[in-house]
Amino acid sequence: MFELLPPQRAALVEQGLLDQAKTAIVVDLPTSGGKTLLAQFRILQTLNHFRSDGSWVAYVAPTRALSAQITRRLRTDFEPIGLRVEQLTAAVEVDAFEEDLLAERNQPFDILVATPEKLSLIIRSKTVEHPLALVVMDEAHNLEAESRGLRIELLLATVKRDCPQANFLLLMPYVEKSELVARWLAHDIHAGSTISLGTVPWKPNERIIGLYRAVANDSERAGWHLDFETLTTTEKAMRLHGTHRVGGGRKADQRAEEPSAHKRQTERVWSSDSGNRCGNVCSRYERCGGQQYSNGLENGGQSSAEPAHDGGNTVGYSTGSGLPSHRDQCEL
Repeated sequence: MFELLPPQRAALVEQGLLDQAKTAIVVDLPTSGGKTLLAQFRILQTLNHFRSDGSWVAYVAPTRALSAQITRRLRTDFEPIGLRVEQLTAAVEVDAFEEDLLAERNQPFDILVATPEKLSLIIRSKTVEHPLALVVMDEAHNLEAESRGLRIELLLATVKRDCPQANFLLLMPYVEKSELVARWLAHDIHAGSTISLGTVPWKPNERIIGLYRAVANDSERAGWHLDFETLTTTEKAMRLHGTHRVGGGRKADQRAEEPSAHKRQTERVWSSDSGNRCGNVCSRYERCGGQQYSNGLENGGQSSAEPAHDGGNTVGYSTGSGLPSHRDQCEL
């Protein structure tokens, strides 16, 4: 006993997922919306009609991880009712174990889970003698991907040519002009169907909708941070109201304490000239009325008390002669 989600009920009852006259169906449903369960209903319907003549179902997943996940779920749900689910590796060759599996006649598999490349190899080599009744393609929006889109399209075209009796079920979160894909794969112009539930108000997860904005941070040079302002939340989502600083854990109007007015930094500079001298370079940063002053070693160690630069907010004074020993402490 289980309960269907709203888009699942709509697909089964209102949109005609189990219509036997539809040979190619494209399901447009958000991620985590229950597409796998819809595929299981279609698989059971297909095997109920064509299992007697040894027909089988191919479930195509784009990655090995997803293939393993789908295999575990299908075995959990279908093996208690006597359906055999098998999985092929993602290698672009058929090993001895897979050859025996595909050629077995006494207890043939009912559902075969594979990647697009592996299924394409199986179809082109005609390894399986039983007729293919249904192809379920998960994450079918990869048709638009630049890397794997052509291979997936080639697989669908190969199945359409070499297995003319096979039906298609494509599962995707969203793709433009999905009705054209269904019409291309269908046996005739009226046998294609698109179930589009990606724009329904219902969503599979709770949401917090808001705006991010960059805010200047005057407490440090060229500083800035992000603020998040909540606009609306779903009914069961966390109640997050107002404006919050991202990463700070506190509201944006709660400012951190200003850092100390004086910050000291000491560096040690080693010189390899004839005297093998070393010295401590001390710098002092002080904020006063928006201006920043520094006291350090500049102008190549020349002895001078004149400002090295006074064209902006930073004024540097240079010192050179009488450098203290590296063992002495330099106090500012």
